[in-house]
Amino acid sequence: MMMKRIYLVIAISLSIIISSTRAFSLPQYPELYSMLVDIKGWKADAPAGSYLSGSMGEMVRVERHYKKDGKRLDIMIIGGAPADSIWMPFQMDMAYEGEEAFLKTTILKGFKTGVSHNRKDSTGSVVVLVKEITEGSGVVFVLDYVNMDFNEALKVVELFPLNKIKSRFE
Repeated sequence: MMMKRIYLVIAISLSIIISSTRAFSLPQYPELYSMLVDIKGWKADAPAGSYLSGSMGEMVRVERHYKKDGKRLDIMIIGGAPADSIWMPFQMDMAYEGEEAFLKTTILKGFKTGVSHNRKDSTGSVVVLVKEITEGSGVVFVLDYVNMDFNEALKVVELFPLNKIKSRFE
């Protein structure tokens, strides 16, 4: 009986320590659906989302897919441990320029933003660091695009309420 009590105290203590060290709280994924706004002239699927919890941490993810005139956008908001991996290529604030592709960082609407663009097939990704990575957890807004110039993709990102997204994770 005494051992069960000791294990219970240890389990509760660890739970409190783990939950108190999380950098921020994750919203329920349906709360983020309204952040994936309609874009005038684009046809969009209904948003979808999920929540994942495991030994490596927690994650909430929502996504929505858009199409227009042969162009495609896949937009995601990802909060939790995976945000660190997604932001990693842009963490060192470096630029790469090649004949077929480039990678760079910039500031968009006050947020650190990474752009990876393939000139050859007009595809790429825009990754916005919505909430800084702390203790291995953060929030990113990801726009993957097909058949578009990166400047057009950046203009699309500006249509989304990045500050509201950030506030949902506080």
